[in-house]
Amino acid sequence: MSRILVLCAAILALGACTIVNSNVTGSSAIPADLSPRTVFIQPGAETDPADPRWPVFAGKLAGALAEKDFAFVTERSAARLTARLGYRIGPGEKVTERVEVPEYGTIGFDRVTGKDGKTRRVPIRGLIGYRIEYRTRILYAREVTLEMTDTTTGKQVFTGRATSRDQCGDLAPVIGPMIASILKDFPRARNGLVVRADKQVCAW
Repeated sequence: MSRILVLCAAILALGACTIVNSNVTGSSAIPADLSPRTVFIQPGAETDPADPRWPVFAGKLAGALAEKDFAFVTERSAARLTARLGYRIGPGEKVTERVEVPEYGTIGFDRVTGKDGKTRRVPIRGLIGYRIEYRTRILYAREVTLEMTDTTTGKQVFTGRATSRDQCGDLAPVIGPMIASILKDFPRARNGLVVRADKQVCAW
């Protein structure tokens, strides 16, 4: 987590940062010595290939795989693995939260002697209590799925699913970190919470 905060601090110095907390589940039967390490990418079963975002999102998957030394190929016949990328985002859910907001004020006085020799009472500020506020937010649930098939056997050898939920209603800034979370231990599967930062900012 500390590495993420350092990365985000560096990004913030240049502009802004998006932190994505993904809950990841997966399984893998890909051998560590798989050869060739080539992957063909196609839309998942519920993903519209005509979606104008698809080429960008597929490119993010290709980039994440390249970091794991797996090369994207444009011809299925040249691929050892076929990857199916799916993604979706919910309509948004309104959530009201009870928040305790600290209030500060004078909690006492101290006596301070000035250069003129006079002693004055100086107020000491501190926490005097909390006030209750109710804040309403709209939270969006996002899901990214990744399935891979070995083209030599036709068997599925990898599945990964990442879910996240926050106020960003746009997939573009979060799908990269969510894909990276699924592939964190690739070719082994990852299970658990993964935190990733991205320089792309949510527009709404």
